[in-house]
Amino acid sequence: MGVVGLWIVALCTASAHSAEPTLSYTRDILPVLTRAGCNMGACHGAQTGKGDLNLSLRGELAKADHAILIESFIRSDRPERSPLLRKPTLETEHEGGLRFDRDSESYALLNQWIRQGAPFTLPDEPPLERLEVTPTSQVVFAPESEVAIQATAVYSDGSTRDVNRWALFEPSELNVEVSKNGVVTRLRPGETTISVRYLGLQVPVRLAFVPERRDFVWENPPAYNFVDTALQSKWRTLRLNPSALCDDTTFLRRVYLDLTGAIPPPKIAREFVHDPNPNKRAQLVDRLLVSPDFANFWTLKWSDLLRLEEKVLD
Repeated sequence: MGVVGLWIVALCTASAHSAEPTLSYTRDILPVLTRAGCNMGACHGAQTGKGDLNLSLRGELAKADHAILIESFIRSDRPERSPLLRKPTLETEHEGGLRFDRDSESYALLNQWIRQGAPFTLPDEPPLERLEVTPTSQVVFAPESEVAIQATAVYSDGSTRDVNRWALFEPSELNVEVSKNGVVTRLRPGETTISVRYLGLQVPVRLAFVPERRDFVWENPPAYNFVDTALQSKWRTLRLNPSALCDDTTFLRRVYLDLTGAIPPPKIAREFVHDPNPNKRAQLVDRLLVSPDFANFWTLKWSDLLRLEEKVLD
């Protein structure tokens, strides 16, 4: 018998001799359903649900979800016949496919919870207060290629619980892969943010995987404003020196495209290049920021980002 099998036997044996419930929906079962994807938008957490089950997205309405499961998906007389157990294990037809096996920890928790009467909460159960995650940021230099994230739930009474096996680890970029237990492995150099989610809490972990660059020497370029100061701090951490300043024509084209989405008119380009004013770049940025072209261009960009359209605006 494997480790999981022994764990299940121990859990069932301990519970069989306990008159009081030891598992609750809010603390033990909701994380199982969330980790299995049951209350995600692509499954029963969709606006109209899936099949004959409609759950709130990511378990936001836990009390209502619990009532639905009690009413139609749990058989207290024969727990092993409960649809909540049979559908995810494909004992009966399930459009969402296999979510976990009968010999898994998820199945054991659900089974034992049903046998204990499927309580929503336990007496004097402390509410979840916060999610602590380590590290929250890290720069990893080659040849190192992995970072192990640790997620810990902290409750109002000061107690803690390791929730790595129930948390969700979602990378913002595809330059890494993340195991189910939170080990991040570099696929190629670059930055990424791992969103660590547990129940209604979320913590971002910012990681950068960079080449070793043993011969790096910081060139200490001048900082002209607070933006330069912030950028240079990050560049130095990542062992990067910035490129040299571009010439006037390159700057002019870039700033027009960035702020207005268009190239500069020829007359303005000629005047800018021949202007001896040492502050002309900053002054140009200030003029463009208050121009109608800037307002129109960035209104369009934000509308695209927020997916604004007639029905939403109405």
